[in-house]
Amino acid sequence: MARKNAKKVKTPTASMTKEVVNAKTEAKAEEEPAPPATGTFGWVLKLVAVAAAVAVTYYLRQLDIEIVRAAHYIARTDVTEHLRFNVTCAPMKENETVPGCHQENETMCGRALIDNFVTPKQVTQLREIAEIGMQNRSKLGGPTIMDINTGFVRDSEGLVNIYQPEREFPNENKPGVKRFTKKQFNLYRGVVEKIRMALMKEFELEELYFSAPTFITRLIGNDSWTPSEIHDEYWHPHVDKENTKHYDYSGLLYLADHGEDFTGGLFSFIDENTETVIEPARGRLMMFTAGSENRHAVRKVETGTRYVLSLWFSCDERKQFHNFLDGEMHKHFRRS
Repeated sequence: MARKNAKKVKTPTASMTKEVVNAKTEAKAEEEPAPPATGTFGWVLKLVAVAAAVAVTYYLRQLDIEIVRAAHYIARTDVTEHLRFNVTCAPMKENETVPGCHQENETMCGRALIDNFVTPKQVTQLREIAEIGMQNRSKLGGPTIMDINTGFVRDSEGLVNIYQPEREFPNENKPGVKRFTKKQFNLYRGVVEKIRMALMKEFELEELYFSAPTFITRLIGNDSWTPSEIHDEYWHPHVDKENTKHYDYSGLLYLADHGEDFTGGLFSFIDENTETVIEPARGRLMMFTAGSENRHAVRKVETGTRYVLSLWFSCDERKQFHNFLDGEMHKHFRRS
């Protein structure tokens, strides 16, 4: 006879047994590795894995190539009063050289950098000039180029003249709309002359002439932007003198900070086996001889907005621009 206070043992039911079996099965599944995928799905997984491995390998190789090629990397924060690299001049025909302007010593062509060439206030004022000339132009992406001297502004939507916006074919003999103040023209003119004098000092020149055109370029980063024509693809390597024969010296004055105002948009001199890469910085001046010894490129701007003032100078007095910055449209070189 069973004792009155004895505990009753609960007999497992079918549902309880099923729960225990399921728990054991799940535990076993966690312990054992999953069998390899088979069939079409398995091949897809394998292809994805291979593609990912190839992509990573390619990226690392490209990164390694960039690191190896960049013999010199000048960051925005590497502030310098003066930096100079000499390069061997590209050959020129004897009848094309101008004594006292072209380099007689073939090893003395080069590229130079000066930081804080203009003040932060002047950078801001030059950017204000750019925004006045570029107002109502596209900000969807890509380049907008303004030539303050002629009044022409170009972006991916086309070409307009800000001094004669109502004319499809501007007439340089007709008065134009006043866009800029005398103070703004004087600032721009003063910066151009200061750069010309800096080039003459840097390359020990006896004469050098400012030549048209002069651009402020605004580059806006936007992944969804698509170039409408080849002129919008600003990132291709090029040589200034091959684009325009009378260009002998080039000057670039940066009006935006890499890493602060924009990303991407690095400038690089492309040599045979190496590159010299420069981060733009507000007030940083780049000067260089314009021949094929200084082939260069600008990388795509990824985000933000990049501004630069571009100038070219000639040894040919006939290409000097005299009627400069008077608020009218000019198409031709004129001797005074």
